[in-house]
Amino acid sequence: MSCLLLLLASLLWAGMAWGQQAESQADDIEIAVRKEGATVIVDVGMPVKASLRSAWEVLTDYDHMAEFFPNLDSSKVVEQQGNRLRIEQTGKVAYGPLSFPFESVREIVLTPYSKVHSKAVAGTIKHGEAITRLVSEGSTTRIFYHSESVPNTWVPPGIGPNLIAGRTREQFASLREEILRRANRERPAMAETGETPGKANGNSSAASGTSAGASGDAGRGRAESSEGVK
Repeated sequence: MSCLLLLLASLLWAGMAWGQQAESQADDIEIAVRKEGATVIVDVGMPVKASLRSAWEVLTDYDHMAEFFPNLDSSKVVEQQGNRLRIEQTGKVAYGPLSFPFESVREIVLTPYSKVHSKAVAGTIKHGEAITRLVSEGSTTRIFYHSESVPNTWVPPGIGPNLIAGRTREQFASLREEILRRANRERPAMAETGETPGKANGNSSAASGTSAGASGDAGRGRAESSEGVK
């Protein structure tokens, strides 16, 4: 019992440290995590100074998510029919010296450029659904995320939500950093061609489920994060 208490205390300290560090780096990201029975509910609100199109292309870039989400080892689209996708992701969540691997298979329904609905169909989560919404506010896009999930492992009522909140903030900060990185890279090219940021061009097929992404074919128009947010 004393070992268990020591472990829980160390996890709480680690969670507070991560949370404080993430808070200082992304204190404008609103995070709310709570438990209702076995269900973990996460709500996020995050502004990013980029166009709706730029935010969408990163949110939907499933084939490259492992490159900018620190908890993902792999991410790929295994099936696509129009705006309906099935994705597989693997990764691990680290709490101090401990590391917990996870697998996720999700069905995605896209509504460009405003909403992504995600449902877990296999993996280490018994049940999980999430909705990501994008709202344009001039030169800023605001991202809203809501998820309800039942993990296969027990989540301690007090410590668990705090740790999840810290990790979620970290994930969304990484997401915003990637959106800004790509948006800043695109602006000089748009200035040369006279194209308006966020304006769909003749080759764009994001409205039918494809997206530009990191390397010209990245993502095929896919969206959403997590505890991660995933």
